Amino acid sequence: MYWTQATCFDFLPIVYCVPKGTLNLGKNGFFGPLPTEIGQLNNLTAIFIHENGFTGTIPTELGELSQLREFVAFLNFFAGNLPAFFGDMPALQRLDLNDNLLNGELPLALFESTTSPLTHLLLARNDFTGNLQIGSLALPNLQELDIRENRLLGALPSTIGDLTSLTRLSLGENELSGNLPATLALLPNIEVLDLSQNFFFGPIPQEIGALITLRELYLQLNLFSEAIPGIFGFLQNLEILRLDGNGFSAALPSELGQLASLQLLNVSSASVTGAIPEEYASFPSLEVIDLSRNQLVGNIPSTTGSGSPALREMLLYNNKLAGVIPASLGSSTALRKSYCSEKDFYLLWLLTVNFSIERRHFTFG
Repeated sequence: MYWTQATCFDFLPIVYCVPKGTLNLGKNGFFGPLPTEIGQLNNLTAIFIHENGFTGTIPTELGELSQLREFVAFLNFFAGNLPAFFGDMPALQRLDLNDNLLNGELPLALFESTTSPLTHLLLARNDFTGNLQIGSLALPNLQELDIRENRLLGALPSTIGDLTSLTRLSLGENELSGNLPATLALLPNIEVLDLSQNFFFGPIPQEIGALITLRELYLQLNLFSEAIPGIFGFLQNLEILRLDGNGFSAALPSELGQLASLQLLNVSSASVTGAIPEEYASFPSLEVIDLSRNQLVGNIPSTTGSGSPALREMLLYNNKLAGVIPASLGSSTALRKSYCSEKDFYLLWLLTVNFSIERRHFTFG
């Protein structure tokens, strides 16, 4: 079905709907409430109204669209509660309400449905509050859950492990707290796990080391303590690891040096102690390493950079390191900057490397 005239929208004399069953009004300047008459378009399979100025609440009539597979409405001004009927829509696979003004608690009907076909649930940057509650065996098809930058409270429920189809879980920048549940290890397909900027505390569960599909792990700016799990060294697909802004008060695990795919390692401001492990000298894919603002002591490993041809940033300032800058850094042809605080080095800095100072900037703080 194609529509060239849509009388149900007083403010839209012409509606172009391509392909069949799709209403696409994205990236325009429409404003005001979404008309309730939208519930009469029974053959709609997709609605794209993103990046407009729609306001008010989401009309309940939307729940009558039994064939709707996609509702994409990010970057609008929808307010009020998230309607519970989204959990009962028999065909809905993608719900994208990122960047709106929705508030209140997340509806249990949505997060307890065991029959929902939802694959993508995107609710980031709203004003949701209350606890995150997920029913047992709920949302069996969910691949992406994004509720970043809201005000969710309480613990991460152990039933998070029932979302076995998840590839991306993003809960960063909320007010979640407590220990991480070991059931996170039951997510066999997870590729991106973002739990950053919350109030999680205690040790990081060893079980996370079993998530061998992980590519990106964001645990920064929490209250984690004890040691960084050495089992992380088994995450051979890991490309980004952020642990900065925690309180580990332990040495860096040498096992991280086994991460051949790692491109970014940030353990700054994490209260880590001891020496930099020799195994950190040769990450083959590493581009950025930040170990600044810790209590590290000893020398920089003598072969640092020799096995890291892509290394472009090395940040080690505000530690208690000593000794000379390794000549092996000259083999890091991509290195643009290395920050090493003058206070870190108790011995005379002997510049013995054979490369152009214009291409390598060692800045003393």
